[in-house]
Amino acid sequence: RRPPRSTPKPSSAASDVYKRQILMNEEISKEPTVTSSVFKTEVQVKDIKKKDTKVFKVELAELPNDENEAVGKLPDNVLPKQITNSLIFSTAFKSNLKARKDNEWRKILEEEHIIALIADSFWYIICKFFKLADVDEQKMKEDDEYRKKIEEYERKKDLLLDRLAANFVSFFINYRSKETLIFKALSDLIAQAVFFSLFFAYPKSRAKFDIPLIFQLLEEFAGLFNGPRIRNPTVSLIDHLLLDLG
Repeated sequence: RRPPRSTPKPSSAASDVYKRQILMNEEISKEPTVTSSVFKTEVQVKDIKKKDTKVFKVELAELPNDENEAVGKLPDNVLPKQITNSLIFSTAFKSNLKARKDNEWRKILEEEHIIALIADSFWYIICKFFKLADVDEQKMKEDDEYRKKIEEYERKKDLLLDRLAANFVSFFINYRSKETLIFKALSDLIAQAVFFSLFFAYPKSRAKFDIPLIFQLLEEFAGLFNGPRIRNPTVSLIDHLLLDLG
């Protein structure tokens, strides 16, 4: 007697199982397994950790290896546009400089030579104020590794000064006949820009970035860009400082 139609033949049942296995294997191969997705996630986390090279404390800062470059760069977490905004928003010029509108100043501050001056000034201050400020003379005599490190910072500081001079000359040649007021305010603007850059670059060291540091920066850059150092740094073209934290 013939079996009911609802009962598959042995051969067709085996065939169906085989076909289902093929289809399941195909579906599995299309989607990543839990193991593979976990592995990918772990790899991505490792890659992120490798790429995340930001330093949040100024005492741990290391200078970039860009000696052969014509233009230096600020740390990755310092955006030039943010520095420009902070300069525009915070600068209260006295009456003889009020004729310069914000958008005109913005064009100047976004000029490549100014950005280069800010970057090199930033690393120059890292060298002078934070790496070479408290050199242990006794340790210099006894510890060769320490002595070499200090000498390397001194060498880099001199290189940064050379590059600062070159970029300042380039900026002067490009702007001397068009924008004379910028040179009256340049040392103040650079001092502010460096202060803002330190604030954004090293958030865990912000307690160190105080009013005395602002005065030190004003005096340092007045000496570099204007010639004689100002003896009373409170007398400045800048009336107040405000940060653009947006």
